Amino acid sequence: MSQPSPSTPKGLRRYLGSTSPLALLLLLNNGILFGLFFSINRVAMTEGVPLGAYMTWQGLGSAILLLAFGAIFGGLPGFSAAHIKGYIAIAIPGFIVSWGMAAFIAPKIPAGIFAIVNSLIPIITYCLVLTARLERFHRVRMIGLLLGLGSVLLLMLPETSLPEREMAIWVLVSVIGPAALALSTVLMVTLRPAGSSSAGMGAGVMLAAGLIALPIMVAMGDWWFFDGPWGTGHWAMIGAIVVTAALWGFAFEIVRLVGPLLFTFVDYIAMLTGIGWGILIFGEAHSGWVWGAVGLMLVAIYLVSKTGDAARLDTER
Repeated sequence: MSQPSPSTPKGLRRYLGSTSPLALLLLLNNGILFGLFFSINRVAMTEGVPLGAYMTWQGLGSAILLLAFGAIFGGLPGFSAAHIKGYIAIAIPGFIVSWGMAAFIAPKIPAGIFAIVNSLIPIITYCLVLTARLERFHRVRMIGLLLGLGSVLLLMLPETSLPEREMAIWVLVSVIGPAALALSTVLMVTLRPAGSSSAGMGAGVMLAAGLIALPIMVAMGDWWFFDGPWGTGHWAMIGAIVVTAALWGFAFEIVRLVGPLLFTFVDYIAMLTGIGWGILIFGEAHSGWVWGAVGLMLVAIYLVSKTGDAARLDTER
């Protein structure tokens, strides 16, 4: 594990333990891009890109980018039985379910609201590592878990919290996405073959995701390959491919450096940037209940993740 850097602010050193400046930079990068991704989904879905095609070309397109990166800089995917098992097991919850849910929900609730719900990932991840006995019970973290649930309730229960009351059911359904992504985060550690590169793992997972999504696209009748006059939806598709490649390309390296629980610090950043991108791109405005939910979720994530060194799993075994 890396040693703390003198250039890292004292408060962050206490929060993130011995996290290196590189890991901090990657966490910040993925947080900003993940926040943007919620808005890209909304643009693509409202501009007529079919869901099946959107998932398929994201997976295969990002796999091509990551394979090219690995070929140039080193780190091509392995194809042993253990590698293939890991790719498929991570791709199903981490991309097919979570990415698919994010795209499906995108037209139904504001991007900023989904960013708040998605920030449940650190809390769900803590529940999973606790269940798998990869982490000891921590009373403060349990309080954070309860506060995170309270944050979602602030979005759902007050009549004036959401632009339309009908959105409340979609907020509840959208929790499936962060739950699946939290599961994939734990699997990124437990199913990663020894000696595999981060770029190679990202490419392998995206290749598996695209190949799984391809027959789903055909079955849904969602064939689309940049059809029609070039427009906003086409650009959103390109943006989704690039952002997905970056997110998954860096994700395995971040998990390797800091472990799965502190990796979810990305979602701390993504909630804030996701709200910001939603305001900037769509002009979204939020009620006081929503901002209260943001504050409660920030406290919840801090409590769940704050003991950095104790939270880190052995990702180099």
